[in-house]
Amino acid sequence: MSWLGEAATTLPTITSSSSAITKLETVTINEIYQFLQNENPQEASFHVIAKIVEFVEPSQSGWYYISCNTCNNKLGKNNPTSMFCENCNKENNVGLIR
Repeated sequence: MSWLGEAATTLPTITSSSSAITKLETVTINEIYQFLQNENPQEASFHVIAKIVEFVEPSQSGWYYISCNTCNNKLGKNNPTSMFCENCNKENNVGLIR
């Protein structure tokens, strides 16, 4: 992961244990995602320390979806006035917001 820390101003601390060598550095969630999507398959463990700074209502954040009232899978638009569940193969006129 050396390319993830290129912008760092100090060198990361290297620690060792009986089972692994750990490179301590600060990276963003996007950098972790990019590392895991690399062309060369890699195995890595990440220890994340986080602080929740705010809870946002789902209607304000866009982190919701309309689900099937039978199987809870996300519905797709069948036409401008109805939704369709590909899992149940069923048209839903009323979905549930999750």
